[in-house]
Amino acid sequence: MKRFIDVFIDIKDLSDSAFVESLIAFAEQSPDWKYLNEESARYATMAGEFSCAILKIDNPSRPAVAITNKKGRIYFIANIVPKEVSRISMSEYNDIARSFVKDIRKYARDHDIRLKITVSKESVDLKDIITGNRCRLVFERYMALHPRSYHSLDIERLDMFICCLFRYSKKTFDSEILRGWLMETKGWSEKDTEWCTRRIEIGLDVLSANKKFY
Repeated sequence: MKRFIDVFIDIKDLSDSAFVESLIAFAEQSPDWKYLNEESARYATMAGEFSCAILKIDNPSRPAVAITNKKGRIYFIANIVPKEVSRISMSEYNDIARSFVKDIRKYARDHDIRLKITVSKESVDLKDIITGNRCRLVFERYMALHPRSYHSLDIERLDMFICCLFRYSKKTFDSEILRGWLMETKGWSEKDTEWCTRRIEIGLDVLSANKKFY
């Protein structure tokens, strides 16, 4: 399954203002990028965080890369919005994001700016969604029988997966990626997909609440 890539920027020991100033300098020195002052100011006000928008000027769609704080010292590309067309494809979005990453990495190296940039995979499969072997085996057992039958035994198998995920998974489970995988890779209907992922979400919430109960 293909997906929009995520780009995370760990600014390490930089202050928020110094990071934004480095993005402004990067855009001013680059022939391919332009810092959007007014849009950046509006975006920062709306987000309530240090944020900015940088235009890709050598692209006919004239896409603006929106960057804001994710959490703590981590910033991320929140969106890429084209100015000349109503929308861009997933492939275009990912190409623009990778172009930004390539250019900002070079700028950071050339100017000795400490940034750690992480880019997620464009193509994901079940191993990327459910990383633990034990939990993935339990989910595959659920998928191998009659997962869309709503039979009590099939629901029980899904519940066993939820319990396994809660007990053994070390990573936060991303149900949105599972939604896409079920619909695009497995051909599930929106109704079946929503039922399955919502049960997982609710099950994890209930187990979390139960753990805190006293």
